[in-house]
Amino acid sequence: MQTVIEIAQNILKSEGGYVNDPDDPGGPTKWGVTLKTLKRLRRDITGDGRVDLQDVRALTLEHAIEIFVQEYFYRSKINKLPIILHPSVFDMNVNAGTASIIILQSVLSEFGQNVTRDGIIGIQTITAANSVAQRAPDHLVDAYEIARRDHYLMLADRRPSLRKFARTRTGEKGGWIKRAEQFMTPKYHLCEVDFAKKDSKMAILNSVFSFLFGENTRKTIEIFSENAEAKAERDEARIGAALSQFATEFQVENRSGFDRLMDGLNRLPRPAMAMGVIGLFVSAMVDPDWFISRMQGLAHVPEPLWWLLGAIVSFYFGARHHAKSTKFQEKLAHFTKQPIQHSAKASNNPAIADWQAMQKE
Repeated sequence: MQTVIEIAQNILKSEGGYVNDPDDPGGPTKWGVTLKTLKRLRRDITGDGRVDLQDVRALTLEHAIEIFVQEYFYRSKINKLPIILHPSVFDMNVNAGTASIIILQSVLSEFGQNVTRDGIIGIQTITAANSVAQRAPDHLVDAYEIARRDHYLMLADRRPSLRKFARTRTGEKGGWIKRAEQFMTPKYHLCEVDFAKKDSKMAILNSVFSFLFGENTRKTIEIFSENAEAKAERDEARIGAALSQFATEFQVENRSGFDRLMDGLNRLPRPAMAMGVIGLFVSAMVDPDWFISRMQGLAHVPEPLWWLLGAIVSFYFGARHHAKSTKFQEKLAHFTKQPIQHSAKASNNPAIADWQAMQKE
């Protein structure tokens, strides 16, 4: 299994060196790190007090790997996902940001999981991913990369300026498509004929608008925006689902009064110990003679009693930590063991369709 550093090094092979393509939404980029990213992270590579184009040019491979690992792997919590998803989701997160998580959540939903498509990896997404990885380990990555490929084709369909990233001038697969297919099983790769069919919509749209509007094709197409009313409905559904998820995760358990009392008492030792140590410092300054006499008294305490006290304190805090951790793991296991609710609707994703067919056999 690849380490995160090895995965990051492989991503660099796809990203390449310095590029400033006016059609690239990321703007000036080097080793996959954009100027916008450097400004967001406040990475002044040159040390001149500003984050600008010169910092992008000065970016090294080591800088890029560090940013990849810290920002796009750990900060995004991809490390919490099943290991089989690490290379593919990490790669797309570097390439497309939050879209990589939303696509994963959409795929998990097609596998029958109840997942909010908010672009955030939380306990719900982690649990759903682990559940699907256990039940469909041979189809999850393929389904994700197929959805990723379709996403790239959709972007190229909507924005002609991005078509060159999905399709070369000679009609072959572009860098985006090859990048997605490198993670999937060869049988799900698009052959030349199938890719031409996928690309035909984009070609027809581009030809029609070129005929009607000439050189202003790109600007004309890209002024269209999604339906505002439909977007508001989707946002409302997403927010409602997120609130429902939070209510489930953070609901207060129905415990007896005795349990609440004991839990409250269990919270006292740590602050009492901290305040006691502070009290010793204060007493040493206010009444040194009293403090000295107390310390002399402690010097007469037999060493076995100190060992006993250490054992009691260690056992107390260790047992409490173990109890809390076990309780959390039980809650996580409860969600993980929930069976996949098979969708009655057949999926358009070939990998998921194959998996659904296997479940019916």
